[in-house]
Amino acid sequence: MRNFDLYVSGILYGRLRLGDGTPQIRKLDVHTGALLDWQDLTEQDRDFYRFFVKMDFAALGQNLSHYESGLHGTGEVSLCGERYTSEDGCSYLQRDVKFPNNKQMKEGRLIAVTCPAREMVTVLVEPGAEEETILRLWRSTWPEEQLFPVEHAQTFPVPMRDGVHLSTNVYLPKNCSTPVPAVLVRTPYGKEDGCEIYYRYVQRGYAVVVQDVRGRNASEGEWLPNYHEVEDGDDTLNWIAAQPWCSGRIGMVGGSYLGYVQWAAAASGKPPPESSDQRSLRGQRLCGSAPPGWVFHLGHAGLGLCGVSENLPP
Repeated sequence: MRNFDLYVSGILYGRLRLGDGTPQIRKLDVHTGALLDWQDLTEQDRDFYRFFVKMDFAALGQNLSHYESGLHGTGEVSLCGERYTSEDGCSYLQRDVKFPNNKQMKEGRLIAVTCPAREMVTVLVEPGAEEETILRLWRSTWPEEQLFPVEHAQTFPVPMRDGVHLSTNVYLPKNCSTPVPAVLVRTPYGKEDGCEIYYRYVQRGYAVVVQDVRGRNASEGEWLPNYHEVEDGDDTLNWIAAQPWCSGRIGMVGGSYLGYVQWAAAASGKPPPESSDQRSLRGQRLCGSAPPGWVFHLGHAGLGLCGVSENLPP
């Protein structure tokens, strides 16, 4: 069995033992910040990580020897039903899949697997080989990064201007005593579904607000796609800005419909109300035509990309 460390956007999320036999894992408890004891990787775990980090740890362990014997040289390589190309004989880029599991070899040994997905970059790396991966950029950018445990503060019925309430989860960095910037996600797909991908913002000191849009999941009102998103986005941003845990800086993230609602919120044309302490922040780090104090990050699905100028981790 071989040891690997799992990093999600530069944060250590677990340790694995892969190879012949049942894979084992030490999971990160995001609510305490500690790694749990070793346990066998269950089928439920396997499905969760395939969704969360786009990697199949059991299959990777089973095919480890095939990768190490088959990934060598330059050009195109096909093995384990997968296609790769390499220009340097070390980095093998997986083709024909939406979320590639790119392999990194050193002297015939698999030292890392990197998956660049829509929301984040995941790295599975052999201990000691971190500096040979993208992790070296994380460590040089944030050499003394402070990480926080994740606290689910509460589920709030956030009022809209017409009296409808939208169900909203708030996650806060635990034991953080000062107001923090907030990241807003508005979704029609269920605010609990896949919320783990946003924990990394909380771990880095941001509040995360995940909301069911009008008429979906636990929110009140009628579901009319696109129709209410300008006003509802505006009201939600104003509500967040008024909370004692918010510093007044608010960003939005997400792709597809989660990207559309960002355009809609920006179309309201006015910033959230400011306290006197927040006025000094106004006009800083804006993205495109976003109102002062807001930062927007739109995913793809026909909407293109709008760069984030707030110092948010990818």
